[in-house]
Amino acid sequence: MGSIYQDPAEFPTIVGKKNWEISGRPLSPDIILGHSNTIYGTSESGKTTLVIYLMRLLAPIVGTVVIFCPSARGKNRDYDGIVPNAMIHTELDKSFFIKIAHMQEARATQYEHVENKENIKKLYSFVRSDRIDACIRNLEAMYRKAYRQKKKYSKDEKEFREEMKRLRQLITTAKYSLYKKQIMFRSKDIPVKRLTQSERIALSFIDLNPHILVIFDDCTEDLKEICNSSDPESKEFYKFYTQGRWRNITVLTISHDLGSFPKKLRANSHNSFFADSITALSFVSGNNDIAKPERDWVTDVVPEIYGRPDLHEFNKLCYCKYS
Repeated sequence: MGSIYQDPAEFPTIVGKKNWEISGRPLSPDIILGHSNTIYGTSESGKTTLVIYLMRLLAPIVGTVVIFCPSARGKNRDYDGIVPNAMIHTELDKSFFIKIAHMQEARATQYEHVENKENIKKLYSFVRSDRIDACIRNLEAMYRKAYRQKKKYSKDEKEFREEMKRLRQLITTAKYSLYKKQIMFRSKDIPVKRLTQSERIALSFIDLNPHILVIFDDCTEDLKEICNSSDPESKEFYKFYTQGRWRNITVLTISHDLGSFPKKLRANSHNSFFADSITALSFVSGNNDIAKPERDWVTDVVPEIYGRPDLHEFNKLCYCKYS
C-alpha cells in the first residue's frame, strides 16, 4: 500500500537498565516489529522525529504502511514525502482497520507455507544454483571458523553459546533468503504438478511480505470512544488492535500524554516511548506497578537524557516489555 525507503537515523547512545532502553542504542527492529508501540510526548518534544526513526528502522522489513491522522486535514504535513497521501487517512475508520486485520489473517496463513523450510528446500531443489550452493558453503565455513575461535578465547560459556546461536540464526536467514531469491528468479522452471498443495501455495506467495505498519497519530479521543463502546464493530477493532502480532500488524500510536490515552490500551503496549521528561516521569509515578521498581533509576537518568538542548530531539527513553 505504501512503502518507506529511508536510511536509518543515528541517535546518540545511552545505556539503558533492566526493561528500559534508550532509542539511540540503536534499537533492534525485532523489539517493535509485530507489537503495539506507543509514543508519548507534549508538543514540540520530538515525537515526529522518533516516529520517522522507527519507520526507517522497520523499512527493510515492513513494506506497507497505513496512517490514521485526523490532524492531516489541516497543517500537519509530517508524513509528506515519506508515505503516499493515499495511505494517510484523516479519519479513524474502524471498518477499514478491521478489513486490514482480516486481510492480514489471510496473509499470515499464506506466509506459513512460505516460512516452512521443507517447502523452500523442495522448491529450491528444482532450480539449484552452483553459485548459491558455494555461497552457503562459505557461510558455513565462516561459522565453523568463528565457532572455533570464539570457543578458544571465550571466558563465559553462556555468552559464547548465545552469540553462536545468534550467528547461526543469521546464517540460516541468509541461506533461506538466497533460496527464495533463486526460486523467484526461476519460478517458471518449477514443475507445479510435482508439488504438494502446501508447496504450491509457498511458490505462489514466495515474494509475499506479510508485515504491515499501522500508525494512529492524534487519535486518542477516537480510541477512547472505541474502548468505551460495546458495539460489535468497536469490540472487533479492539481485539485486532491488541492482538495485532498474530496477524503481523505492527501498531504505533502517538499520544500527547498518558492521561488521554485509554488505560487498557496503555497496559497493552509492548513498548512505551517517552519524548520528554514530563511523560517519562508520569509513567513511573503514582500507582503504576509496571514501572515502580525502576522509578528511582528513571528519576536519576531523566536529566541526563532530556537535559541537553542539542540532543533534545533525539534522546528518548523507552520502556520495553521483554518478557
